[in-house]
Amino acid sequence: MWVYRTTGVITAILQVPLALITWLTTLIGGLIAGIPLLGLLYILLVTTVWQVFLWPLILGAWLWMRLPGWLSWPIGIIGIPLVIMGDVFLKLTGALSADPEDRIGHLTKQSICQQWPYPFTLEADGKPVLRALQEENGYSFVRAVIELNDSLIRRQLGIA
Repeated sequence: MWVYRTTGVITAILQVPLALITWLTTLIGGLIAGIPLLGLLYILLVTTVWQVFLWPLILGAWLWMRLPGWLSWPIGIIGIPLVIMGDVFLKLTGALSADPEDRIGHLTKQSICQQWPYPFTLEADGKPVLRALQEENGYSFVRAVIELNDSLIRRQLGIA
C-alpha cells in the first residue's frame, strides 16, 4: 500500500511541470514518427526504452505477489523509481499515433505504472485475476498482465 501511495504522490507533484512540456515533446515525437524511415527508428527506440521499464515492473509485481509482506519492501524501494521514471517517460512520449488501438496501448502502459503493483494483485472470487486468466486461458503471466490492463482500459473508455 505504501508503494502505491508514494508513487501516486510523487507523480501527482510531477504532473504540473510535465504538463507544461508534454505538449511540446508529444508534438515533436509525432512529427518525427510521421517521417517514413526516421519515424520507424523513433518508434523502435521508444518501444525499446519502454521495455527497460516494463519487464522489471512485471518481475517486481510477480515477486510482490509471492513474497511475504516483510520481504516485499525492497521490491517497493526498487520499484518506486522505476514507476516514476516509466510514468515520466510515457507522459513525455505520448501515444505514437491517433489510432484508437495505439491510444489504448499507451493508456495500458500508463495504468501499469500508475497502479503498480496492484493491478497484478486484483482478486475475483477469492482468486487473483491474473492467476485465473493464466489457468482458464492458458496465458503466460505477461500475457495475462497485458489482457487484464487492456480490458480495464477498454472498459474505462467504453470500448467493447
